Parts: sequence; C-alpha cells; structure tokens
Amino acid sequence: MVFLLGVIYYLEEIRNRSFANQVTKTKKIFSAKEITSATKIKINKISFFQEKNKYYISGGNFRADKNRMETLLNNLISISVKEEIKINKTVPLEFYFPEGSRTVEFINGNNINRVTIGNKLRYDRYFYLRYKQNNLEKIYLAYVDQPYSF
Repeated sequence: MVFLLGVIYYLEEIRNRSFANQVTKTKKIFSAKEITSATKIKINKISFFQEKNKYYISGGNFRADKNRMETLLNNLISISVKEEIKINKTVPLEFYFPEGSRTVEFINGNNINRVTIGNKLRYDRYFYLRYKQNNLEKIYLAYVDQPYSF
C-alpha cells in the first residue's frame, strides 16, 4: 500500500514538473527595454514619438496621455507566445488577420518591429499574432499575460 502511494506521488510530481516546464517555455515578444527605447511608435494610423521620456502625437505638438501610453506599453510587454504557427496555404491569410486588424510598429533608427494582432480563438484566450522585424516574419499563437487588457 505504501509502495503504491509512493508510485502515485512520484507520477504526480513528474506531471506537475512537466507542466511547470511547459509554462516557463513561453516567450515574450518584446522586452521593456526594447519598447521604451523606441523613438517612434505607430498604432494603425496614429504615430507617437518619444522625446525626453515623454510621448507626443506626430503631426502636432500634442502630448500623449502618460497613463494611457503606460497601459498600452505594459499590455504590449505582457504579450507572450505559446507557439509558432505554420500557416496552411489553402486558408487565406485574411482568416487569421482580417482587414482592419490592429498593427503596432516600434521604430528605433533602422530597426522596425511590426506586430499585427489577429483573430482570437473562440475557445481559448489565445490569438494570432504576426511579428515582423525588418525582413523576418513569423506568425504565432499568443496571449496577454495579464487580466483586462486590449
């Protein structure tokens, strides 16, 4: 009986460690340094530029709301990737990223990072995310690792 309990405990411990390893394998798209060092941020058709740790709206000398910018940047920092998706060529890309999908660009000199947030899965918290850095483009299944975001 004691031997059986020991075996059950051992198997449960292996399963829990496997789950913990799987959770730690998730990866963040952006680091806080990468986002805050961007000199220009473009969201759909609105551009912001950073000057002396303050954000301004391009096309005018209007200052962006600090709290809203912090919320946006924190949400982007909290995007985690579950896995890379290999797109099936028979399914059009518009299925994953319909017209009007949100696009965010971070520009720092010649380095341009572009993220497009696609459709959310109906049965889970995951959504499709297209990440493009200069000429490298990948599509991921991602999620936001904090509540009440986007």
